[in-house]
Amino acid sequence: ILCLALIGTVSTSVMAQTPGLSARQPVGAYLNSKFPSASPGSGGGYIIEDAFPGVTFEDPVKMVPQPGSSYVWVITRQGKVWRLDKNSPSTTKKLILDIASNTLGGGDSGLLGIALPPQFGQTSSANRGYLYLYYNYIPDGGSGGKSFDRLSRFTLADGATSIARSSEFVLINQFDEHE
Repeated sequence: ILCLALIGTVSTSVMAQTPGLSARQPVGAYLNSKFPSASPGSGGGYIIEDAFPGVTFEDPVKMVPQPGSSYVWVITRQGKVWRLDKNSPSTTKKLILDIASNTLGGGDSGLLGIALPPQFGQTSSANRGYLYLYYNYIPDGGSGGKSFDRLSRFTLADGATSIARSSEFVLINQFDEHE
């Protein structure tokens, strides 16, 4: 009986505490003044420069650097994966993978994420050609109305200049319930 009384006392005292902060914490201007006081172009010493003159993308989502190289990778919501060499004077883009037939680039759908492992491109690594993509997968080009949130690994084969769609290895394929 004494044990039950102690448990009841401990549980009510723990439950009586309210979670979270008792009062809102103040935040300074621009998140505690972590941002510069001047905006680009207004005398703050910033210069805006076109990194890839003459190169355009339709709905770019993300740009990531390739570890240990001068390449950068760009994905678009329509399902295209591009690669550029930031040291190349021509700054032309190269289409590496196109999954547009299985994704829609509107709303909250499309190709939404890309990741390259740190060992990408290293000849001694088993991960040298792996590329990870997160996208909203539409089977059969969208005719069935169903879609899935998908995380897949694709492989850029040694010496290849593009990624084969058949290299896709699906890691997560979760039904997307929204309409």
